[in-house]
Amino acid sequence: MTALRFLTLFLYFSVFCHWGLSVRIIGGRPGYLPYQASLRLRTGSNHFCGGTIIGPFYILTAGHCIVIQIASRAAMLNPRAIFVVVGQTELEMMTNSTKRNVAKIVVHKDFHPGAAENDIALLRLNSELPLSPEMPINAIPLNTDHLKAGETCVASGWGSIQPSPTKLNHELHLVDVHVFTLNKCSSMYRVAGVTLHPGMLCAGSYAGGKDACQGDSGGPLVCSGKLVGIISSGLSCADADFPGVYTDIVFYRDWIQDAMRTLDKN
Repeated sequence: MTALRFLTLFLYFSVFCHWGLSVRIIGGRPGYLPYQASLRLRTGSNHFCGGTIIGPFYILTAGHCIVIQIASRAAMLNPRAIFVVVGQTELEMMTNSTKRNVAKIVVHKDFHPGAAENDIALLRLNSELPLSPEMPINAIPLNTDHLKAGETCVASGWGSIQPSPTKLNHELHLVDVHVFTLNKCSSMYRVAGVTLHPGMLCAGSYAGGKDACQGDSGGPLVCSGKLVGIISSGLSCADADFPGVYTDIVFYRDWIQDAMRTLDKN
């Protein structure tokens, strides 16, 4: 059976497959989003995944950004090994970059690096972010309603601009994609021997040419000003036959709220 490939660009550990195709936010445009976050390795300050600000202390991202496969063993990143940068479109770290250390992490208990199910993780920062509608940094509300087929959403990230994993897009890019029903998307992936599961959401372009891709993992998919998905996985980038696969926020909304309460208490 063909396996879904995650869209991580892990610069420090060479543990994920490359797509072998153009790997970036494809068909997109430069832009600014106040809720966009960049996850960085403390060693080298390298960007490896995207994330989304959902509260003054909280960044939502993909489980496979945090749990990695080394040989036959799954390992979760130590919170002290990573930090978060927000409030900028540039990939480059600057003297006035807004950054926060990560204090705690929780990953869905049923996530495994070899599969794309339950691909969700929550980071609690060590100090709160200066959120404000008037500031370049702000949280985005979580989606509460099921999406309709054809709705236009925006995916974003700094995904790489060529197959080499060290060549990232130096500026944040956004791309418009359309929602597919899970039934429709499942039938498209079934041709390749891939089974999609509840909790997954598909979005892409009917004609192809627009998509998130490697290096964009963990970043947001937003419709009508609400976070609807987390960039997760797929088979190939910007292929009309295989829309991008995202973690569905509505499906995991209770998990997110429970995780926040747990991290607040501990």
